Amino acid sequence: MVIKTRSNRTRDTFPTSVIKEHAANIDDKRSVSPVPGLFRSSSPESPVPALRSSSMLSSSTLSSFDYEVPKVDDASDMSSSSTASSRFTMFRQNKAVKWILGAVVKLVIMSVLLRMQRQRKVDDSTNDNATSGSSAENKQLDKLYDMPLPTTPQELSEVNGELAGLDPEFILKWAHHHLHDSPELGDSHPLVQATSFGPTGLVILDHLALHNLLDTIPVVTMDTLHLFQESYTFYETVQSHYKSPLHLTITKPLDMIEEPLMSKAEFEDAYSANLWKDDPKLYTKVTKLEPMQLKLEEWDAVMWITGRRRSQ
Repeated sequence: MVIKTRSNRTRDTFPTSVIKEHAANIDDKRSVSPVPGLFRSSSPESPVPALRSSSMLSSSTLSSFDYEVPKVDDASDMSSSSTASSRFTMFRQNKAVKWILGAVVKLVIMSVLLRMQRQRKVDDSTNDNATSGSSAENKQLDKLYDMPLPTTPQELSEVNGELAGLDPEFILKWAHHHLHDSPELGDSHPLVQATSFGPTGLVILDHLALHNLLDTIPVVTMDTLHLFQESYTFYETVQSHYKSPLHLTITKPLDMIEEPLMSKAEFEDAYSANLWKDDPKLYTKVTKLEPMQLKLEEWDAVMWITGRRRSQ
């Protein structure tokens, strides 16, 4: 076998058995052991010889030699080409993302503009309806204001017939117009609400507050001195609920000389602890009817509003 250097010069000829034996030793030890005269070269700087014929050597034998493969500059070219390709791909992806985001923003803006336009139309329609409704209400109120207060039972029946099918707002404004839209009233209160703070009375009270009538219409309720503490607490709760001042007056039972009784003990001393059971009519008279009548006379009340239903 002849091994040639890169300059194609014949170096030496060795028997094939010697090379195989040396290659086997190298493969076992995984290190190159110097063999005298294996690679003799006239130049000390001669590179490692390239084996032109490897048919006599195994692949493991060839891998044992310290053979350096020349570096190829194509790797850097491939790397730069790959980088450029990846940048181009990222650019295309970013461009697509920007296009999608732009489309989404446009859709959102168009949706907002359409919603604003629809809301503007709804507001305009609402304002038109409110204007027309207000105009119709004003006409109806003007017609009601032309109807005077009744002075006879027959006139009262006719007025009730006119007011029966109207909303509470119109009835309350009609009464307020005739009884409070007058010059000087002084200490008189021609229109009063009487309530025990039941459901119907609270609804009327809420209507008075809704239409700004609480400032001129006082509210009166009756304390029989036999109420639970929760009733007095509820009075305070109702008063604190409204922003407008609630002019609440609480009447007290009267004794035999029509003086107010201020406690339950005073009531029992003046009458008895079981008057409500022994004589319900007298109990109702001294705790509710007489105190209310006295307060209405004091205020010169002409009309008072109650929560009693028509069926009652």
